[in-house]
Amino acid sequence: MSLDGKIFVELIALTYLSHVKMKMQDAGLFTKWTLQGLLDELDAIVMMSRLLQQTLVEAAREFFVDVMDYQEPLRIMLETSLNKKFECGVVGGSKPSGLTFL
Repeated sequence: MSLDGKIFVELIALTYLSHVKMKMQDAGLFTKWTLQGLLDELDAIVMMSRLLQQTLVEAAREFFVDVMDYQEPLRIMLETSLNKKFECGVVGGSKPSGLTFL
């Protein structure tokens, strides 16, 4: 990285820290936190939220894969059950054309 790039990154970092410090003063957080302590705590929160999000995404993916595995057998069972009910007259009226599920 060139010297200009490094200076620009330093400027952005100092601007960010200045803004965080101003917000901490406005909220009266310096009585309970140091600037570094707050940044460390925020970092831990971000890391935990990313881990939780990743875990939730993996759990949802596994759930939907399981659902997709059972979708075809459930569709066949539902259609078979409804067809039998229409044939026996349990469900009033005639069987609609193009009856499909899922």
